[in-house]
Amino acid sequence: MQDRVRFFSKEDLSLSYYMSMAEGVVDEYSKGRHPSDINDYLEMYEITLFVENGIYSDKWDEKKRKEILGYSSSIAKYLSSLTSTSLLSVYSSLIEIYSEVFWEAIDKYDIKNLISKDVLQGLLVEKPYVLRDILECKRLVKSNCKVLAELLRKNVHAAEWLLGCYVEDNKLSDSRSKLYIPATLSIEDKDAILSEYIDRPNANINYLRLIAYAKNMPDFKVSDKTRLKALRREREENQHILSGGNVMKTNYTVRMSNDKNAPIKDAILENGHNPTFIYNSNFLLNQDPVGLMNYCAQVFEMTTRLGFITLISKESERGAIERTFGLSAKNTYPQSISFNFKETLSWLQIEAMQNVLGRDGRTIENMLTKFYETDLFDKFGYKSLNIEFAKNTESLKQKCLVALPLMENIIRQYTLYAENGEIDPELLSIMSPMKLTEIPSSIKRKYYAIKGKPTDLLNLFYLFFSDQCVLTYVDPYKDANYPCFFDLISNENEVNFNDYKDYQKNYLNYLRNTGYLSISENGTIRVEKPKDILLLKQLYEYQACPYWYYDSAIQKSILVMVERGWLVEDNHLLTPSEQDYFSYYLNNEKFTNGPALRNRYMHGAAIGASDAEHRRAYFRILNLIILLTLKIYEDLSLKKALSETNLLRKDYR
Repeated sequence: MQDRVRFFSKEDLSLSYYMSMAEGVVDEYSKGRHPSDINDYLEMYEITLFVENGIYSDKWDEKKRKEILGYSSSIAKYLSSLTSTSLLSVYSSLIEIYSEVFWEAIDKYDIKNLISKDVLQGLLVEKPYVLRDILECKRLVKSNCKVLAELLRKNVHAAEWLLGCYVEDNKLSDSRSKLYIPATLSIEDKDAILSEYIDRPNANINYLRLIAYAKNMPDFKVSDKTRLKALRREREENQHILSGGNVMKTNYTVRMSNDKNAPIKDAILENGHNPTFIYNSNFLLNQDPVGLMNYCAQVFEMTTRLGFITLISKESERGAIERTFGLSAKNTYPQSISFNFKETLSWLQIEAMQNVLGRDGRTIENMLTKFYETDLFDKFGYKSLNIEFAKNTESLKQKCLVALPLMENIIRQYTLYAENGEIDPELLSIMSPMKLTEIPSSIKRKYYAIKGKPTDLLNLFYLFFSDQCVLTYVDPYKDANYPCFFDLISNENEVNFNDYKDYQKNYLNYLRNTGYLSISENGTIRVEKPKDILLLKQLYEYQACPYWYYDSAIQKSILVMVERGWLVEDNHLLTPSEQDYFSYYLNNEKFTNGPALRNRYMHGAAIGASDAEHRRAYFRILNLIILLTLKIYEDLSLKKALSETNLLRKDYR
């Protein structure tokens, strides 16, 4: 019998399915059935996990629950009867879904003297991943430390497991997949395992990148020699892939049209797959500094109408293939295809805009200066101190060296304004250096950001917006290619509950029980909280929501999410995701794979860079200053609007 009870976690959406199955199994044991083999005992073990975690059938009263918990003595007795001699035959009789559960149960009941080097080597011949399953068991690893360390040094998958334990950011794994590395495996052993992996002909480029960008910690360190070897091998493999015949290269182009009748913006595909973005240069030339900033926000689409930066890396934009096959380190900024496209486009846009403004002697720098020093004061009374970019005749390197402290000056100025309502020059002169994460907003309740990883909220994200959600695929809309369930129910009025399979109905019932859907007598699915679902979509994409842009009903929904522990108030100028974006570009304090522009130029690490590298760095810095200024503009605009409508009361300032 392959269809057996399985307990994954208290929050797993399969609970109702397996609970129904567990009811039948418990009934059979209550009627006198006895377990006959290892799979029966492991199924009993899985059923006990339901009760231990406070999840049980309405049919199970307290007496029945005690009876189920009593299975543990039978399970422990059976497992204790196993010997290293019988282990091979018992393990070979396991059904697939219980291959990991077996070691978990052995570990939980602390069964001793079951593992030996010879037995494990026998298992590893046909099942090399058994070693990894054992590494998930804390007691087993501790009590068999030397044997496991010896086998790990020789295992062909050891480097991948070490990287998975210390480096890889595996967002899909649960707490059970945590690995316990034997204490007798030294830091030098780990580095040697990684070094040996780099030398393999079939080394995976994704793992090479993990080694190159791994962050050192007390019990795991990649030596400089091994890191450099990984970087060089990664470059070799990348060049090999690009030079192969199975790679399609895409060129992005930004073109400024001189045709007065051309659209403000347009996009075409050249050669079938190379996107070209066309902008009306005459419209751009007619903008004053305020218009130019709005142009960046709206035409170049740098920010949303709610003021969020669109260029950030978003989990929601990662494709299924990237999520499945792509690997990223815990301390690296996620770089999806979508993110890299947006970054390339934004860099091209800024350089094209600079070229167009140069036709009448203007520059982005002098337009930004006028906007920051004069227009923000005229519109909002924001009395800033002067800022000064490098002269246009200066080298690109010098421009970078001037622009980075200028950005920090803007940060400190706005911090003083937000905290004190004015910018005191003397106070500014003695302020300590600041991090972007510390810039406050001038408004309380500016954002509400996701707090940790709230399971219920993540379940809603998956069901409504994931391209992997099973609710998207149902007759008669399977060929409509809707990217997610939210798009399906938003565009189709006759989606029927009865067209879904039983396992899919569990998810629909979950959404009905939470109040987001209703189901009519004839089975038609109806959306009950459309505004709340749009709020969820905002949170899904940007990991935060702007409190004051919503009506009172949605504001109440936000506060309910706060009470549930899903959200937390955030009163910074930048959302957490936006802070990460700036941090990625400016320093390597949080992420190891970024350009670290501030560190490179302020600490002299940019020596030897080419003019092309300096040019790209400078336009990226300009882009960041524009984004920072747009965020200040939005913050001041919102503060003014709230003041004029008497919503900005004392306790919200």
